[in-house]
Amino acid sequence: MILIRALVTPVVIAVVLLCCCCPAAEVAFPPTMERDPTELTGGYSLGRIFLGGLKLYGPPIVYVVEGQEHFDYPIIADQAVVKIGWDEDFILAERHPLGNTLGDKPDSSHPGWYIVVVSTGEVQSRYSHDAFLSLREELGVPNSIEMRDAREVYGG
Repeated sequence: MILIRALVTPVVIAVVLLCCCCPAAEVAFPPTMERDPTELTGGYSLGRIFLGGLKLYGPPIVYVVEGQEHFDYPIIADQAVVKIGWDEDFILAERHPLGNTLGDKPDSSHPGWYIVVVSTGEVQSRYSHDAFLSLREELGVPNSIEMRDAREVYGG
């Protein structure tokens, strides 16, 4: 029994780490959501997989398998979304990329900004801060949208 446990435990740990930490592993091993995403507006939401960074998801795609509904959340902004703001027309997000090692902190030296036009689903992404501010003005995004800490919005 001890021998079996000694062999199985490292394999289980390796699979968990692979699924949670390696982006390529999401294809081979579908990730498990930590909990239901926090809805923002227009079906867009903020969520994360177990032990992962926060992601901005598009409206869920619903499919039925053997009479049971399942949801697939398309990724708009990959981990780690650190700031987010929205109203009924626009979603703004600031993302700091994460490394591929468990425990990595978001890298603030390579930020990217996103603007989502909720009515059309158009996503403007990975802009520098100056380009983001310029596009925000061009699209008529109101200054009343406040960027908030994404962890506080998500609630955990």
